[in-house]
Amino acid sequence: SGYNKGHLIAARNHRCNTSLNYTFSMANIVPQIGNSFNNGLWSNLESFVFDLLKNCFYELAIVTGPIFSPTIKKNNCTIQYKTIGNNLIVPTHLFKIIFGRKLNYCAYSFLAE
Repeated sequence: SGYNKGHLIAARNHRCNTSLNYTFSMANIVPQIGNSFNNGLWSNLESFVFDLLKNCFYELAIVTGPIFSPTIKKNNCTIQYKTIGNNLIVPTHLFKIIFGRKLNYCAYSFLAE
């Protein structure tokens, strides 16, 4: 299919076993394009988040998720989503919102296509 099982939240960002184990759940996986996205842009963003956690902040709150932007067919008023396999809908974008705390608060947000 050309897609990898991409994790929304990286395992290396977690210190306790309970939250670490949740990162291996299917609820944390979406189809991501292999070399150009999952192993490129998204991997770089995960490294950025890890560096923030390791070097800049005591605590991070991170919200990550998929966005499914449909193709709307005007002629017959239907909405279509890109699917692979057994009708698995592929996200068109992913988002990540980062809220950090050290002495002051700081926030970052990202939208990736």
